[in-house]
Amino acid sequence: MEICNWQIANLNIQDMVLFATLAYKPVDNVKQELNAFYNNTNLNFTLVESLSQYYAIGYGNVTYYTVTTNNVVIVAIRGTALNYEAFVNGDIWIESAVYQLISLLFPWSKLFPDYISSRIIRHMSIIDRLAQDGEQHRLYVQKVIDVLKKVDQVYGKTHTFIVVGHSLGGGLAKLAGIALNTTDALVSISGPGITYTHAKLYETSHVDMQSINRRTVNLYNDRDVVPWIDKQEGLIQLITCPKTFSNLQCHSMPPILCNVIKMCGNTRQFRVDKNICMPK
Repeated sequence: MEICNWQIANLNIQDMVLFATLAYKPVDNVKQELNAFYNNTNLNFTLVESLSQYYAIGYGNVTYYTVTTNNVVIVAIRGTALNYEAFVNGDIWIESAVYQLISLLFPWSKLFPDYISSRIIRHMSIIDRLAQDGEQHRLYVQKVIDVLKKVDQVYGKTHTFIVVGHSLGGGLAKLAGIALNTTDALVSISGPGITYTHAKLYETSHVDMQSINRRTVNLYNDRDVVPWIDKQEGLIQLITCPKTFSNLQCHSMPPILCNVIKMCGNTRQFRVDKNICMPK
């Protein structure tokens, strides 16, 4: 796989998938998990910031953690784990999801240039924009932007800046990451695209596709429907989900982590429980 050759600041795609996976752990355990996985390497991680809503019920903050190692700073954002976070996905990507469904009925719409489709999405969200005094404001995107700005103020000039996440976390990593010119790599694992959606958001509508394509990396399974919600951008790597997994299981992190290590090699000698590589 081409993605196996991808690297940034001596970190590879296996590292990115692991960072995204650990975002689902209670943040109190993240440092311990990182030390265990990287025990035989020269990478020493410092947990500098985190916010966990892992056990929360109801509307709340984005769950993430921030670590540094060897002049690299990584912000890892958790995907959908709580019921209300499913509505966050809908709030951000509903117009793009509808547009993609329409394109199935009228395939010729896929011939539109991206800027035309983006304008259509923006017009579809006009009711929401009017309700918010002309500004498109998504709470969760803005929350992640605020987090990234704080990280950038401390580490932006001296560290390679990477944002990574799975599912909702991957979409937020890209949307918030493109809002800052100082992010170096935005890695989405099984996350929705942002080609159309970014144009409707006040915080990201000014960002051109060249800048987006230059920084974004996408990895997802072939039977995972979440990445279809919006058109993917940047580097795209499709992997084959084992037939023993259901479509829903293909979206989860274990088969992705196992598949990437199998295809790209276990360069860090990660100790992965083989039971997670089998469907339940």
